[in-house]
Amino acid sequence: MSALGPEHPDVDPSLNYLAELYGAQGRYVAAEHFYMRSLHVRETHFGPDHLAVAGSLEDLARLYRVMGRLDDAKKLADRAAAIRARRR
Repeated sequence: MSALGPEHPDVDPSLNYLAELYGAQGRYVAAEHFYMRSLHVRETHFGPDHLAVAGSLEDLARLYRVMGRLDDAKKLADRAAAIRARRR
């Protein structure tokens, strides 16, 4: 049995759970870190136009809205919407 590394796609759900937990606790910097790691894993393993990537972008955009980073949130939300539109 091989060990899962930090970039393995099976690690992704845990990264998202940690990001959600930290976000709910108001620990936004930690939440951002784990959302970014999840996004990286998904882009690496599924490609930049996968629906899972759109989901990560939407999660991170939501966090940025809470943090008041509205320009960053809009860019990510727009990219997610474009991915979803191409996949229809």
